[in-house]
Amino acid sequence: MSEPRWGEVRDRELLGVLARTSDAAYRRRDPVGRRQAELCLEQLLGMIWDAVHNPGRSATDTAVDEVARQLRQDPGHDWTVAEMAGRAALSRAQFTRRFVAQLGMSPAQYLIQARIDRAHQLLTETGMTVTQVAAALGYTDVPYFSRQYKQRTGKSPSTARP
Repeated sequence: MSEPRWGEVRDRELLGVLARTSDAAYRRRDPVGRRQAELCLEQLLGMIWDAVHNPGRSATDTAVDEVARQLRQDPGHDWTVAEMAGRAALSRAQFTRRFVAQLGMSPAQYLIQARIDRAHQLLTETGMTVTQVAAALGYTDVPYFSRQYKQRTGKSPSTARP
């Protein structure tokens, strides 16, 4: 029997985020950027492999994917695990287990990454200040936002501006 050649990646938005993040990190031309680019590409390839080799997905998998999509769509919302679990019709513990299994990180870490990805987009594509971006994404403590941004991107938010 031949190996499957096609699969449908259900979360195309995440695929795009990973590709853009990998590209931006690689363009920084520093060791941290190269490593971040490699990690994004590993996740991207894993998603493609999984789509080809595990095409059948349960309704629960689809519900978890939908919650992840909603997190990326509205990262400034004050999300709680209880709210996310409710949207997926799962207990908090079961939702967290399924989320980590599907996406490779906890819902809280995923939300932080979604916020940082959106922050990068807002900082590079709009005239918003760092304080405005932090507020738009639900951060009340700008220094905390700046530390998270630098930890995840290798740069301070003020240097992300074009």
